[in-house]
Amino acid sequence: MKLIRKTINQIGLALLPVMIVGTVFINYTIRWIAYQEADEYLTYEMERMERDFERTGVLPEVQGVSELIEGSLLVTEPVFTDTLLQIYPDIEPERYRELRFVLESGGRPNKGTVILRQITLSKGEIAKGSVFITMGLLLLMTLTILVVVNIQTERIWSPFFRTLHKLGSYRVQEEAPVFDASDVHEFHMLNQTLNAMLQKMSGDYQRVKEFNENISHELQTHLAVVKTTTEELINEYAGNEVVLDQARRAYVAATKLSHIHKSLLLLSKIGNKEFDDTSLVRPMVIIQQALEEFGELIQLRNIRIDTELQDNRVRMDYGLAVVLITNLIKNAVKHNLDGGLIRVSYTGTMLEVVNTGRLYTGDPRNLLQRFIRGDDGNTGLGLAIARQICETYHFTLNYLVQENLHMVRIDFGVDSTENLQI
Repeated sequence: MKLIRKTINQIGLALLPVMIVGTVFINYTIRWIAYQEADEYLTYEMERMERDFERTGVLPEVQGVSELIEGSLLVTEPVFTDTLLQIYPDIEPERYRELRFVLESGGRPNKGTVILRQITLSKGEIAKGSVFITMGLLLLMTLTILVVVNIQTERIWSPFFRTLHKLGSYRVQEEAPVFDASDVHEFHMLNQTLNAMLQKMSGDYQRVKEFNENISHELQTHLAVVKTTTEELINEYAGNEVVLDQARRAYVAATKLSHIHKSLLLLSKIGNKEFDDTSLVRPMVIIQQALEEFGELIQLRNIRIDTELQDNRVRMDYGLAVVLITNLIKNAVKHNLDGGLIRVSYTGTMLEVVNTGRLYTGDPRNLLQRFIRGDDGNTGLGLAIARQICETYHFTLNYLVQENLHMVRIDFGVDSTENLQI
């Protein structure tokens, strides 16, 4: 939910109790005003009648719903009351404001009680009016808030959205972006914090990159020296089995260390998102090339190959696509059984590589972690690289084992694949 939508919702919730309290307040205010108006009118009429009576000594004539009771003094002082009168039989009783007062003058025989009445709004009418007024004000306030918030949001939040846009397009390999100045304190503090953080990230990335490059160069140099030296020992001491055995073991260890170093360096580059040349690649072609690359070993081990391939395209870096698919095919060949099976299926958005192999009793998901060794002592970096690539592009990678069948399944997702039209 957008912040503006959430803000408006919160304002709406806050206005509900305000509307209830406002309705009650308006109700009592209208009632008080109606009573005040009626009382002022009745008081004015009473004072007028009293003046006329004092001047003439004649009881006044009353009209309408007002009454004059001659010869009776029902009250000692003016009294205001409310009453309901039904003037017509087919109409509901109506509310009136009533004023009772007496007219008498010392020594005069004429006297009586006057009951003046003035129609007023009923409680129901006042309540309806209060609700209508409150709803009208609420509607006006809501429209005003919506208009003002939408107009002001675009202006006030524009520095934030510019910052967000620059963050979205920022790559750690690039220099930290320069954020626009803002007169809003919170946005200014945000830009300062982000600028310091990105500067540190860029510096850390460059230092790690330089370290990897330096260590890679030094390791490769010394590993090459070790391998060259062991080769010379093997050639020089061809007749000495003890020396040959030690030299071969050193050569194998150096070769394995070289492969591990290359894999770790690749993992580091993938994690740093150094592969950003995204394009539409054809997994079918890469699968065919990988099977051809390992064709000699496949024939040597008498492994049967079954394929079901569609020529769909996947949006990703071509180099990483080659690494991903080649690693899966290589693992399927390397960890297979002599006379076994490899089945490669690429249909729609799903790539599935199935191979026969040894029964694995552990959790297959562990094989996707770094340095989790299988039964053959392999470090498992190939599958870790595949997992890292899938995480980079939000592909779903699953590893399943069913008896002696090992299955790696990758779901590229609908958004990442396209049909190839030729």
